Amino acid sequence: MKPLLIKLNLIFLVILCFSHTVATASTKNEIKYVLRNLDQTQNQCPELFDAFPEGGMRIFYCHVKTFLSYKRLQKLAHKPIFIKGPHSKTLLNLKNKNEFGYYNKAFVTWLRNEFISAIKSAQFKKSTQTVYHQYIQSLARTYYLVHELLIIDPGYLQQELEHYLKLIEINSLPEYYVNRYYEFADLFDQGFNGDVVKTAVLFWIRRVIDGTEAEFFIGLETLLKAYDTHFIDQIHCEHPEFATEPMECAQLNYKIAKQTLKLVYQNLRRKLNKQERRKLQKSQQAWLKFQNHNVEFWALPYQGEPDEAIEKINVKTKLTQLRTKELESFDNKWIMGLNE
Repeated sequence: MKPLLIKLNLIFLVILCFSHTVATASTKNEIKYVLRNLDQTQNQCPELFDAFPEGGMRIFYCHVKTFLSYKRLQKLAHKPIFIKGPHSKTLLNLKNKNEFGYYNKAFVTWLRNEFISAIKSAQFKKSTQTVYHQYIQSLARTYYLVHELLIIDPGYLQQELEHYLKLIEINSLPEYYVNRYYEFADLFDQGFNGDVVKTAVLFWIRRVIDGTEAEFFIGLETLLKAYDTHFIDQIHCEHPEFATEPMECAQLNYKIAKQTLKLVYQNLRRKLNKQERRKLQKSQQAWLKFQNHNVEFWALPYQGEPDEAIEKINVKTKLTQLRTKELESFDNKWIMGLNE
C-alpha cells in the first residue's frame, strides 16, 4: 500500500509542478500577445472618452481588456489582485469615489516577474519596439518621472498621503480631488499631459499607502530599460535635483547627438545617387576635421579648469547638433553645386 501512496504522491507533485509551468507559459504568451496587438485593441469602457494612446492608465487598461480582462488576469494569477477596497475577485468597481483598491503585493510581484520574463527576449523587444513607441512610451515616461519627483521630496509625499487618507477617513474626498495634481512639478509646461500627470501622482500616493510602490516601480523601470534606453539617463540629466554626475550627462548628450546625426546622414545618403553620395562623404569627412579643430578652440576658456573635459564634450555635442540641422535642411541638388 505504501509504494502505491508514494507513487500517487509523486504523480501529484509532477502534475502540480507541470500545471504551474503551463500556467506561467500561458501568462507570458498572453502578455506577449497583448503587447504585439495593442494597435488592434478597442475601448472596452464606453463610458470613458477614448484618449488612447495619449490618455492615462485607466483608458490603457480599457484597451488591454480587449484581450486580457480583469477576470482572466485574476484566473491566471491564482491569487487575489486586491486585498482591500471596493473591487471583488471578478469585477472592478471604478465608480467608488471614497475608496481605492489595495493591491496584493504577492500579485504585483508575480505580474512583474511574468512581464519581465515576457520581454526579456531581444528578438521580441525588437519586434515590439514600434508598438512601445506608439502606445506605451508616453504613459511609461510620465509615470516614471512623476515617481522620481515624488520620491525625492518625502516631506511633500507624506503631507499629501496623510491629507488623502484623512479625507477618506471622514468620507469627505471631493469628486475631482485628483485635479489638484494637474500642474504637479510644472510638468505640463514641459510637454507632459496634465491629465495623465495628475492620475500618476495619485497612483503613486496610493501605492505608497498599500505598500506596492517598490514592486510597481521595478517593473516600470525594467520596461523603460528594455525599450527606452536613454530616457532614464536623460531625465536625470534634465533635472538637477536628481544630482546626476555632469560628466555622465555630457557623455550621454553627445552619444544621443551622434546617433541622431548618423540617422539623418544615412537617411539622406539613401536619397542620393552614386556621385552625390561621394560628395556627401567628402563633406562629412571635412566636417569631422572641422569639428575636432573647433573643439580645441572653443574649449580654450576652460583650459586647465576642472570642467575642461566636460566642456569639450559639450562643444562636440553642439557642433554635432548643428551639423544634423544642416543635413536635415538639405532639400535640393543645388546646395551641393551639382547644377553648376
